[in-house]
Amino acid sequence: MHPKDLKLPNELEERLKEWSRYFKDRRRFSRCASIEGRFNPHAPGSWDAGWGDPEAVPEYLPPIVLPRVLRTHACVQSLQKPGKWSITLGYCYPGLQRYQVLKILKKYTGRKFTWNRYLDELDMAKMRVWACLDIQHGQIHTTTY
Repeated sequence: MHPKDLKLPNELEERLKEWSRYFKDRRRFSRCASIEGRFNPHAPGSWDAGWGDPEAVPEYLPPIVLPRVLRTHACVQSLQKPGKWSITLGYCYPGLQRYQVLKILKKYTGRKFTWNRYLDELDMAKMRVWACLDIQHGQIHTTTY
């Protein structure tokens, strides 16, 4: 049976996206000291100075539930190197180009990957994370009753 033949629940995608938002590189949150970097679009009167489009609605992400993220992280960390790196590159850094993903995988796993092999490894890793979360969920509910 091929990994693509199985249908994984949407909750897994949500949990992996939540995990990636929490654990990805934090350097992007630092800002430059330029006037553009310090502009606050929500400050009163900021749009009067001609800054951009006041009609644009900011995109809000759902809040991060830390215990759930930590359980997901424990499952990701229980994977072998190719699975960990596949999940990390697929969810934390989705904007990387193919050659960058394959180069990073080769560097940190010591294995040469093709794009299709990477996608298969990503699917297998997602299944293993879901199985781990399912086992943890069962243990949590059996120990609380």
